[in-house]
Amino acid sequence: EIPPRDHFEPNDDAGEQAQALWGRIKRIEATLDFWDDQSDVYAIKLRRRQPVYLSVRGPSGTDTNLILWKPGASSVDDLHSLSLRAKQSARPGPRDYLSYRAKRSGWFYVQVKLGSAGSGRYKLTIVKA
Repeated sequence: EIPPRDHFEPNDDAGEQAQALWGRIKRIEATLDFWDDQSDVYAIKLRRRQPVYLSVRGPSGTDTNLILWKPGASSVDDLHSLSLRAKQSARPGPRDYLSYRAKRSGWFYVQVKLGSAGSGRYKLTIVKA
């Protein structure tokens, strides 16, 4: 069974498809499905040298990963964009976290991605210092 659409859909890629999130602290609850909706992407604006802290608690029994993309990324699904990854956290299991200090100002993209088969709700927290 396919999970219902999230409030921010479509948000499966960087660029204009990514839902812009505002505020210093943002908490998102959404769903991922390995077969139908494997990845969600959100746009956040950072100032130069501004730290950001990301954490995700994915669906139980899955491998949920976090990837932060640099400004200028327009796609998170092609090999040409790999140089635009700012940081990635791919620990085994449903929980992941990372921190990053922006080297320049701009719109960065937070990707939550399932790295293993499964589906369900996840909780993403973004804290900009």
